[in-house]
Parts: sequence; structure tokens; C-alpha cells
Amino acid sequence: MPLLSWSDKFAIGLPLIDEQHRRLFDLTNNLYDCVQTDSSKGAVSDAIAALIDYTQYHFKAEEDYMFNVEYTRFEQHKLAHDNLTQQALDFKAKFQKEEGDTGEFIKFLFDWLTKHIMDQDKKIGKFMEMKLLKPIL
Repeated sequence: MPLLSWSDKFAIGLPLIDEQHRRLFDLTNNLYDCVQTDSSKGAVSDAIAALIDYTQYHFKAEEDYMFNVEYTRFEQHKLAHDNLTQQALDFKAKFQKEEGDTGEFIKFLFDWLTKHIMDQDKKIGKFMEMKLLKPIL
């Protein structure tokens, strides 16, 4: 059974970003499955690397979008992305030294991803809704 299940409650109304969020769910579920099935350290390491790589790709795409639409909370949002990226990279380094707890990392990812989408990313969707409603002067 997957750790994360996508539903419309996570959709922010921007198809590209929603699709990327679905992919993040898939990659998080893949890592979870690797840990649950006692996969090799190499398989878990590969799952962590794939998740981090895609997260960085997604953050760049989301940040480019926010910048281009002049999102008013861009800097704050980017800082949250930067902090998560650093925490994930720190965990990856610990894992490679056999010091990281994958269970704690997965719980952290679950909490961060769901809360970030429901709180921070939803605000991007609302911002765009309001921006599209404003008359062009």
C-alpha cells in the first residue's frame, strides 16, 4: 500500500505543477517501498537520489513559474525549497555513511510534502486565480 495517495485535494489548479507533485508522490512511494521491502542499500540510495534529483528539478520549475508571474511570496517560498533541499542532501550524506534513519526521513518527507502543497503551494494557485480575475488596465 502506498504511503502517499494523490487526490484532487492536493491539486493547486496549475496542471504542470500538479503533475510534478504527482511524480513526487510516486518517487516518495518508491523510496517507502524500498525501505519496507528491505531492498539493498544500493536500491534505497538510488531511490533517494532519484527523489532528490526530481525535487530539485521540480523546485526550479516551480520557482521559474513563480518568478515569471511575479508571485508576491516568491522569496519566502524559495527559502522553504532551499531548506528542504539542504535537509534532503544532508540526509543523503548521512545515509551514505550509514548514519541516516530512513524511517525518520520518509516521515519527514511525508509531512513536508503534504503540508507544503496544502499550505504554500495552494497559495500559488489562489494567487493565479486572483491575478486572472483582475482587470487589465
